[in-house]
Amino acid sequence: GLIAGAIMLLPAGYWKGMLAGLVVAVLLGWTLLSHGLSLPFMLGLFFFMLFGLVIGAVIYRYAVVLRPMPRGRVVLVTAAVSIACWVAALGQECLSYPHDFVEKALRHPRVYIPPNEVDRVEADLRTFIVKYLDTEYPPGGVIGYLRLAAAGRPVVVNIPTQPTPATIAPMVPAWVWWSRTVLSVVLMYVAVWSVTRDLAKPPKAPKPAADGAEELAPAPS
Repeated sequence: GLIAGAIMLLPAGYWKGMLAGLVVAVLLGWTLLSHGLSLPFMLGLFFFMLFGLVIGAVIYRYAVVLRPMPRGRVVLVTAAVSIACWVAALGQECLSYPHDFVEKALRHPRVYIPPNEVDRVEADLRTFIVKYLDTEYPPGGVIGYLRLAAAGRPVVVNIPTQPTPATIAPMVPAWVWWSRTVLSVVLMYVAVWSVTRDLAKPPKAPKPAADGAEELAPAPS
């Protein structure tokens, strides 16, 4: 509410709509949409379309006074906001990967957890996957995760607490990761554009009064 009020106080400008859209897009991408990407059968793509309509409506609300805007400018604003939302969602997925990997590894039947040592195994797994990304997919971190996800290769866990190595399958197959990653940004742009494209159109002229519908003058007193 405070952010929306602050944006409302700004003078009119196309960047006002873009700023409002960016705030909503990044918040949605970082929170809800980042989790939507992990839904099975690519169901999360539906939310990129749904929230894309919400983001488009926010941009339209703050920029409607400027109609008609140049079409190229509307395309630029739509693309910038869509990409920002997509980057936020993908960035959160990257940063959450070590935690997600540890949770998946702890459920693996080949991962041995000694009695009362869950915390130790969890810490070892977290340290392992961070170093694994650094060495196998340099420079590690976000870029390392992107390289690992794009390759779709399993991770072989070999740490002191494990008597035998355990092979952890990728979160999703490579073709699924590539498909949802590309489709998510495309569907986000299409959904936002379906609303913001009207900013390039002039406002509709008021309909003329019908013949014989002239307002009657008041009778003289």
